[in-house]
Amino acid sequence: MKQKRFPVLGFRVIGPPSEDNACAAISMMCFILKTSLAFAAIGYLVALGLYFAPLGWHIPSAVAYAICPAAYLTITVDPSFAGVALALGPVNASVYGVIGLAVGLVLWFLAKLLKRERR
Repeated sequence: MKQKRFPVLGFRVIGPPSEDNACAAISMMCFILKTSLAFAAIGYLVALGLYFAPLGWHIPSAVAYAICPAAYLTITVDPSFAGVALALGPVNASVYGVIGLAVGLVLWFLAKLLKRERR
C-alpha cells in the first residue's frame, strides 16, 4: 500500500508511525513551547515594568491597556507590588503566552512550507 502524505506538512496519514515523524512532531512541539514561554516571560516583565515606570513618563491609559491586557482588572485602583507580581503578571503572561503559541505555530508552519518548496 502506498503511503499518503499530508500535502504541506509531509506527515504520513496512512502507515505505521516512524521515527522521522516522531522527531518532527517533538521538534515542532518544542519550538512552539519555547516561543510560548518566551512570550509569557516578556508579558510578565511588561507587567512588572509598568509598575516600576516613573510617573513622569505619563503613559496614556490606552497604551498601558494595549501592552498589559491584565491592567483592565485594576481600572479603578492602583495595585500593590504583590498584586502585580502575583495576579496581574501571571494573567498578562498567560495572554502573551497564548499569543506566542499562535506565533510559534504560524512560524513553524511557514518554515515547514518553505522547506518543502525548496525540495
